[in-house]
Amino acid sequence: MKLLTRLFAPVASLAARRHAEMLRIMLGAMLGLLITGFTTHWMFGPSHTPLLLAPIGASAVLLFGLPASPLAQPWSILGGNLFAGLIGVFVHSLWPADPLLAAPVALMATLCVTTLLRCVHPPSGAVAVSVILGGPEIHQLGYWFIVNPLMINSALLLITAVVYNNLTGHRYPAAARPQHVNVHDTRDPVPTDRAGYLPEDLEAALNEHEGMLAVGPEELDQLLRRVEQHAHERRFGRLTMQDIMSADLVLVNRDTTLTEAVQLMERHRLQSLPVIEADSGRMVGVVDYTSASHRLHHSTMIKLGRLSLRHPLRAANTVGPLARGHDEQTVPRTLPVEALVPMLADEGHHAAYVIDDKARLCGIVTQSDLIGALYRGRLVAPADEPQAA
Repeated sequence: MKLLTRLFAPVASLAARRHAEMLRIMLGAMLGLLITGFTTHWMFGPSHTPLLLAPIGASAVLLFGLPASPLAQPWSILGGNLFAGLIGVFVHSLWPADPLLAAPVALMATLCVTTLLRCVHPPSGAVAVSVILGGPEIHQLGYWFIVNPLMINSALLLITAVVYNNLTGHRYPAAARPQHVNVHDTRDPVPTDRAGYLPEDLEAALNEHEGMLAVGPEELDQLLRRVEQHAHERRFGRLTMQDIMSADLVLVNRDTTLTEAVQLMERHRLQSLPVIEADSGRMVGVVDYTSASHRLHHSTMIKLGRLSLRHPLRAANTVGPLARGHDEQTVPRTLPVEALVPMLADEGHHAAYVIDDKARLCGIVTQSDLIGALYRGRLVAPADEPQAA
């Protein structure tokens, strides 16, 4: 019974994938083969040359079903199929009358070369064997088989996968592993990395792993970080922005004078103020103390000097022209607290601006608010949580 469970466990996990995702994969693979086949037919017309190779079907499963896998990246399919074709044709020329010997040798050589060149693509093994066992129709093509249909099929399928995956919300080719850069330009890890694993830890673990993973380091890194977030939610509960935000806000609008804005920031000991539309309450930007005080000082110096530019600067004596972008600091009020940690800890921001369903500013969460929430969450940990001595 245990053996049967182990044998069919991968099938069960595959069946558990969301129905919409499975439909996306099936439609993509079907479109990939249709476009590849009909385009090849349009380019070369009907001939004795196969318009589609069987291994291309296996490639479609990888490119559309596992687009983040290292085995499905452009270099994998193009490099893997190219070297598999070259090796297959060459090995067949050595033993044309002994396919039972030529096929295993071609497969072994393909695995060796593609592993060394980091372009392992499982269907490439089938390509090498197909050259040996393809019969006279394939054998008479010789090295031309590598161009048409092999590389033509591979390139068309790859182009279709790039367009389809990105149109359906799946980045392809896979992005490079994200670099967590310290915004202060020091060699210290970013704060969220200091208590967890580092990129070099992940790299070391992958090097120690004996098998080959069908998932890239960047996707694995994202997955592990999501696991950490879910574990934190399970242990400490799920706080959101509206649970910890400051709702009694100090605000200004575009027409607020610089003098009033600077005085407000000094009175309330703030480094910045949100700028909103007076009628709708929607946020239009942020004005910081340094910029506002500098502009105010500059305007005062011009007035004291009684220069002719005094009158044109009156419009610049309001916060409107100084309001800078804020999109990267705007968060919905239902966002979990854990999602705010990278923004305030790693990206150099000191506050997040909370908006409601109508994009109106309804609160602010500062670094102090976040620290207090996380500290409070640790105090109310479950009773069975082991406590430090």
